[in-house]
Amino acid sequence: MLGGTDSQSNEAMETNTATLVGNGAVVPTPNEDEEILSSAAKLSHSAQSETGATLNDEELISVLIVDDHALAREGTKQILERHEGFVVIGEADRGDLAVEMAEQLKPDVVLLDIFLPGMNGVEAARLIAERAPGVKILALSAFGDKDYVDAMLDAGVAGYLLKTARPDKLVDAVRAVCSGNVVVDVAVSQRPDLQGSSRHYSPVDLTSRELEVVKLVAQGRSNQQIALQLNISRRTVESHLHHIFDKLGVTSRTEVLLYAVEHHLVVLGDGGVDRVWGLD
Repeated sequence: MLGGTDSQSNEAMETNTATLVGNGAVVPTPNEDEEILSSAAKLSHSAQSETGATLNDEELISVLIVDDHALAREGTKQILERHEGFVVIGEADRGDLAVEMAEQLKPDVVLLDIFLPGMNGVEAARLIAERAPGVKILALSAFGDKDYVDAMLDAGVAGYLLKTARPDKLVDAVRAVCSGNVVVDVAVSQRPDLQGSSRHYSPVDLTSRELEVVKLVAQGRSNQQIALQLNISRRTVESHLHHIFDKLGVTSRTEVLLYAVEHHLVVLGDGGVDRVWGLD
C-alpha cells in the first residue's frame, strides 16, 4: 500500500471521481454517478481561455463528448478547449450513459459517435432528442455511408461530420449547430450516389404541409419532433414523407435535405435556422 492515511486516499479518490478511467472507459463506481455529474456541471460555470481570461457560463458552449475510444475523446476535447468559448462538461463511452448525462447536464451540444456499447448512437440520438429537446446533437463518425447519415438525421441530429474533418471544421461545426444551423460534411453531401439525383431535381408540386415537413427535416428534426411541432401524429408525418419521397424521386432524408438546400427552402430567419450548409 502506498504511503498516506486512509482519509488522504479517500480524498484523492473523490477528487479524481470525474475522470476515473479504466481500459479507456469512464467507469463510475456505485453511488458516484451524482458526483460525476455534479463535478462535470461545475465546469460550465467558468473556464479559462487561452489568454487566461475567465468566461462566464453564458459565453461558453458546453459540450458532451461521446465515443468509446479514450484517445478520440481526449483528442476532441483538446481541439475544442484550445479555442476560446468551449467547455467540455462531460465524457461518455456508452450510448446509454450518454443519454443519462445529456438529460441531466443538458449541454449545448453532444458530439455523438454511431457505434457505441450499451446503446448505438442512432438510438441514443433519438432518446436525447426526446428527453432533452434543447440539446443539439452533432454526429461525429468515421463512416459516411448514406444509410448511417439517414439513420442519424432521422433520429434528430443537427449535423453529421466525418472524423477525417480538419480540427477547425470540427470547431466550426459545433458552433454552427449550437447556433441552429444544420451541418453536413461536404464529403458526405457531395457523394456521387447522392448528387446524382439531388442535383437534377425537377420542380414538383408539394403541398404547404409537405413543404413544412421538408423544412423541418432539413432542420434535423426527427419524425416525433415534427409531429409535436405540427400537432399531428407520427404516422401522419411518415405518410407525408412517403409522398414527398415519391414526388421528389428520392429514397432518403439526406436527399430531402439536399433538395431543401438547392431550392432555398431553409433561409435566414426561417424557424430559427440561419442556413443549411456543408463544410468544405
